Amino acid sequence: MAKLQLDYVNSFYDARGRHVFRRKGHKKLTIKGRPGDAEFMAHYHELLASTGTALSEIGTSRAPAGTVDHAVIAFLKHEDFTKALSKATQNTWRPILSRFREFTTPSGHRYGENRIATIQKKNIVSSSMARRRALRKTSSSQFAASSVLRARRVG
Repeated sequence: MAKLQLDYVNSFYDARGRHVFRRKGHKKLTIKGRPGDAEFMAHYHELLASTGTALSEIGTSRAPAGTVDHAVIAFLKHEDFTKALSKATQNTWRPILSRFREFTTPSGHRYGENRIATIQKKNIVSSSMARRRALRKTSSSQFAASSVLRARRVG
């Protein structure tokens, strides 16, 4: 008996003999039946049609438009980041930008939650100075501290 290989279907041969439909950016779904059966193939084609067009964007459901989170996510997906910068630079900047998004303001809010339209220069300068002092105290090297600050200026 020949095996039927279907795209996006992973078969697990345990007591239940499960077949899982997994397409990038979509949830995993179990397909009932055996590959090749009419019921299985109908469900498989239905899943292909429903998941074929739009992939879910990572982080977009939680990042409202106009926030720092949204701007950072858009920058990380933009070709200026993905194609213009080397992989080493991307690997350096990605965690720096993520830490910046997660850093909390004195009032207890994350920087990522702030709206870009309401950010004032004095707040950026004062938070930069506070962050610079904190980095100098906690950073293991001066190079690490300066690269964080450089990424914040450029990014």
